[in-house]
Amino acid sequence: MGYLQFDDSTRRILESAASEICELAFRIGIDGAAVLAALPEPGTLLTGANVPVLTPKDRGKASVLFHINRTRDGVNWPFFQFYSFRHGGMTAKFNGLQWLRGNVHKLNGKDSIHRPAVAVRTAITNANVIDDHARLKRDDRLSFAYSHGQFLDETLCWAQEKFAGYMDNQTLTRMNGRSVGGNRLLFPMETSAGRRVGYHQIRTGSRDEKRHYVRQAGLMAGSFVKIGARSKSALTLPPIICEGVSTAMSIALVWPGAIFAALCANNLKKVRKSIYGPVILAADNDQWKLSVGNAGITNAREAREAGDALLAPSFGAASHTAKPTDFNDVLMLEGYSALHQQIHSVAQATCAPIALAA
Repeated sequence: MGYLQFDDSTRRILESAASEICELAFRIGIDGAAVLAALPEPGTLLTGANVPVLTPKDRGKASVLFHINRTRDGVNWPFFQFYSFRHGGMTAKFNGLQWLRGNVHKLNGKDSIHRPAVAVRTAITNANVIDDHARLKRDDRLSFAYSHGQFLDETLCWAQEKFAGYMDNQTLTRMNGRSVGGNRLLFPMETSAGRRVGYHQIRTGSRDEKRHYVRQAGLMAGSFVKIGARSKSALTLPPIICEGVSTAMSIALVWPGAIFAALCANNLKKVRKSIYGPVILAADNDQWKLSVGNAGITNAREAREAGDALLAPSFGAASHTAKPTDFNDVLMLEGYSALHQQIHSVAQATCAPIALAA
């Protein structure tokens, strides 16, 4: 099917967001341009040889799901889910309604629209209200589960397996994570003003599954999961900002100062702006993600301000087959001493002699 087979709102979103759709597909190894050139019927799941891929190694390992959804105001919008079985499973989704919320201006100049732009904006506003209502209900459920959960303990299998047996209760008491049954862990997300805005969830397993749940749209920006300083004297140390919670917990084993997990590379800059004084940015080294670039170091450099230090993990050649990226990988592959040395090296360069964890 071509674009012309669809209604105006769907067609215009597909036309205007084509580059974003292709970029998402590219990350999964799928030829997005070919998908858009021969769109399947809505509701179709393309699999196997029907999925156009970028390289032979991706052939037969990917799928594409395409839907057309409709708001209560009658505005149609497309949805794509690109999936690959490679590397343990990778997924990328394009939500046309979410794209509209930030890109209505891109549609205003088109003459072919049937529905006036104000109707699109109204649909987006109504959808936001519905989404926020659903978010608040979900937040209530998560808060109930959190309030009845158990504080993290060093005897938790995940705590020992994820941190090579080094995790201890002294470190765990510096954060507010809780186990809420089964394999779910919840960590409060907050702002620099101390306001809780949601929860970060980890479903533990062979590959941890991580999700962020905020109370309202837009609250993710600048929020973080915090690990407090070990003591009052450690409050004088520059805080460390990193991406993931597991990375932050690994760093906490050797760093007594406060640590802020920004939860994704794109949030590093906003978290940095919310913290007063010099910080240490502990970036992920995404050197293996050739298709999208080294997002960890790139975003950390953009977040860096005058007086800040930037640190990225380094690995020996023997560890490269595992394609490591963060300081949890340093702990697991290079060992505790290597993690201590790497964090200690930047501490020596940025502040007076301090008492790091032994």
